[in-house]
Amino acid sequence: MFNRTMQNKINRANQILRDMDRYPNMSVEGLLYLIECKIEGEKICYFSTSLAVQMLLELYDNRDNLGMLQYLVCDDSKA
Repeated sequence: MFNRTMQNKINRANQILRDMDRYPNMSVEGLLYLIECKIEGEKICYFSTSLAVQMLLELYDNRDNLGMLQYLVCDDSKA
């Protein structure tokens, strides 16, 4: 379970890094908006389906990891 959660964190971070590479001129606000859209997408999937427990845990983990990335980007932009 721990390894799967860590791999999920790495996958979410890599996803954001790929988006940053794809759009190199994106502002911090744009990046935060993109992350927020991804979080909202996870919430919609979480609340609109009756998935197996494992899938629900993965959706929750995705949302949590994206929230942490959002916090890090926001915090770093203030520095």
